[in-house]
This record gives sequence, structure tokens and C-alpha cells, in this order.
Amino acid sequence: MKKLLLSTLSLILSLAILIIPVTVGAISIDKADKPITTITNLGYQYRVVDGKGDNNGKNNRENDYIEIVGYKGDNTSSVSIISSISYTYSDGDKRTLPVAKLGYDAFRDFNKIETVSIPNSVVEIGYGVFHGCTALKEITIPNSVTAIGDFTFSNCSSLSKITFGTGLKAIGKFAFAECNSLKSVTIPNTVTFIDDSAFTQCANLETFNMGNGVTEIGDLVLFANPKLKNLTISNKLSTVAYMMCKECTSLTSVTIPEGVKKLDFAAFKDCTNLTTVSLPATLKEIDYCVFEGCKVSSITYNGSVDNYNRITKGKENGSFETATVNGQSNSKKTAKLTGAMKGDADADGKFNIKDVTYTQKYIAEIKEDIADEADYNGDGEITINDATTMQRDLAKFVDNWGVYMSATENGEAVQGHILEVKDENGVVVETWTTTNKAHQVNLARGKTYIVNDKTTSNEFECLKFTVEDVEFQNIMLVYDKSSIVDIIKIF
Repeated sequence: MKKLLLSTLSLILSLAILIIPVTVGAISIDKADKPITTITNLGYQYRVVDGKGDNNGKNNRENDYIEIVGYKGDNTSSVSIISSISYTYSDGDKRTLPVAKLGYDAFRDFNKIETVSIPNSVVEIGYGVFHGCTALKEITIPNSVTAIGDFTFSNCSSLSKITFGTGLKAIGKFAFAECNSLKSVTIPNTVTFIDDSAFTQCANLETFNMGNGVTEIGDLVLFANPKLKNLTISNKLSTVAYMMCKECTSLTSVTIPEGVKKLDFAAFKDCTNLTTVSLPATLKEIDYCVFEGCKVSSITYNGSVDNYNRITKGKENGSFETATVNGQSNSKKTAKLTGAMKGDADADGKFNIKDVTYTQKYIAEIKEDIADEADYNGDGEITINDATTMQRDLAKFVDNWGVYMSATENGEAVQGHILEVKDENGVVVETWTTTNKAHQVNLARGKTYIVNDKTTSNEFECLKFTVEDVEFQNIMLVYDKSSIVDIIKIF
């Protein structure tokens, strides 16, 4: 029986020896390579991270660092995080390692902390580190920090002031979501990426300055901030992201800077007081529902009318679709040229296959100007549908380039008269000025037309004629005292 008791006591003593803490300086640590070690006198839980990603001995420990993964200390109003820990490896190697990362949920829900001092040794503040620290009032991010993780300060409802360091590059998802005491945020120009919902539902946020370093943002970054009034967007951003400012109901105006190419789906949807929008010349696309639910009445555009017309505009954009652009009506396609007839896209006085090509080039942004007559379908827009319909109708004229029209009086060519050909419905097909040469007209075989001389003062209506179903034909208009008296068809 004594042997059994002694053996049991010996085992207990052996176990106790294994967990006796070793004091290094002012900090007690366990002398073992455990993933998580408790600092008994300060309450931190931490792990040593192999900075080189290997475990091959002393020579590869120069980049090792400490990650704080938990805090078991007092839930007090002020916390000053240590900058380094003296650590003894299992082989006896002693090193002072920097605290470079605050890890997963390390101070989560410590609801009495009002101030936190983060040392310059910290490079990354990880996932949820201060989530739910509802008494935290202000935070200074040191210049050493390059990344703020997801949910890091979310639901810190008393947080009213953030001072960002100059080394920060990225802000994670929901990093400052529901920080209801925040009124103003200025992102430093060093930040290049802000992830999804980083500042969503901050009930009292009034001013947000994105800085001019951000090149990419996630979705819903400023979603549902009802008091947001002042918004400055980075001039290095190419896309204003999905629902970025949806339901920012106090926003009355917004300026999209030069460099932005796309406004993504519902970016400003339900900003119910948004009335004024300034758009850059670089803009190429406005997605569906970007301004749905807004009261946009005035648009300022920094480019030409033709460039504005080329912007791809999705549907369901509410009042934006009828707002004035630079003080003028917001027509999706506004033309500078004036055509002579329906389909005369290039305003050369003719409707032919060249107008189809011209319209296609305009839609493809190769041509800058186009006549209103290119709106062949009459729906108020100039689109590929107009070019297709033009081409279909002109197909009726295929192989009819043999129709030539000339004018003569007493054997001499009649020159300088303006002639007009209409179809049976009164639609002008062609208008031209006579010369000493025959003029080619595209007319449908078997159809009847009327030719007028627009030069005569009494607008004398001339004779009807029918285009024969032959390969080539000439139509000669015979004049007498400046009036057409006969039509001779020569095959």
C-alpha cells in the first residue's frame, strides 16, 4: 500500500514540475513549446509564430513573433498591450520576441475597456479582436499596423474617434460595423483596399473621406448610414461597388471622381434625398438600380454630350433617367448632325448601307456625332436595333443599284434642282441636287414612287413611277419650263 501511495505522489510531483512557470524579467511564461501559453501575471494568452514558416533550429528564429490570442486579465477601463515577450525555447534558446499580431477575438466583449494602447510592434490586428467592446471610446492605430481584420471593432458602440496610422493598407469586412458613436472617418491615402460592409450601419456617421489611395472596395461598405451627408470617393477607384451607399438617406449630393468607370448595382439605391450627381468623363457604365429610389433632378457630366450618350445605362434608375444633364434634357442619345430623311445617320442627304455602318460605328464609340434620323425605330434611342432595322429595310433594295435618275430639258442636263423621291406612304427616300450626271437611288423593285422638284416655288408635285423588276434601269425626268412633264424609263 505504501508503495502505491509513493508512486502516486511521485507522479503528481512529476506533473507539477512540468507546469511550474519560469520567470523571465517581469513576465512569467511556461518553459515549453506549447501553441498557447498563459502569461500568468498579465493575463495574456499568446502563441509563438514561426516567421519563416519552418522549425529547423535557432538560425531560423530571427523573424519569429508573438500573436496575442486571448486575454484573461481584469476587465478594466484601460489596457496597455505589451510590445514584446521574453521567451525561452525548449532547447534553452532565449529571445525577446515582438508582439506583432493581435489575434482572433483576443479582447472580444470586454465591455469595460475604454482606452487601449497598441504598441508600434503590432503589424496586424486580426479577426474580431475588439468586437463588442461597447465602452471603448477611441483608438489610435500605430503606424506599424498594415491590416485591420474582419469584425475587429464591430459593435464598439461608444467608439467616437479613430486615428489611423500611416502604414495601414487594408481594412477588413465589418471592421467598424455598428460603431454608432462614429461621426467622422478619414481613411489615410496609404489604404488601398476596404472590404465588404466595413463601415455599415454606423447610425451617426456624417462624414466619410475615403482618401485617394483606395483602388478597390467591397460591397455595402457604407450601407444604411442614415446620417451620412458628406462623402468623398477615392480618385483611384475604378468601380463604385455593389450597394456601397444604399439607404444613406441624408445624402443630398455625390461627386464621382475622374477615374471611376462603373457604378455597380444599386450603389446609391434608396438614398431618398439624393438630388444632385456629378459624373466623370471616365464613366462607362451605370448598372441597374444605381439611383432607384432617389430624387435625382440634376446631373453634371464632365465629358461631351456624345460621351455621355455612350455610357451604358441599366434600367430601374428612377428619376435619374429624366434628370437634366448639364442643364439640358437627359436624352439617352442626343445628336449634333441633322439628317435629310429617316435613316440618314451620317447626314449626307441619302439613306443607304453607309448609314447602317455609320450607326454601328457610333454605337461602338468609333464615331462621335450622329443625326437624330438614325433613331430609325423612333423610340428615342439610337441602338443596335436601329441599325438592324435599317439593314433589313435596305435589303429590300438589294441589286437595285441599277436605278439611276437624271434630268433633262431640251436635250440639256438640268442642274441645280433639288429633287425628292417619296414612297407611296409619303416617306422621303432620297433628296439630292441635280448635276450633269445621273444620280443613283436605292429603290425597291415593283414599288411605286413620287418624284418632286423642291426648287420650284409652287412645289409642283410630279408624276408617279414604278420601278421595274430588271437588273439595270435609268429613269429620265423630262422638264419643260422648270417643271417635270414626263418620266422616261430606259432599260
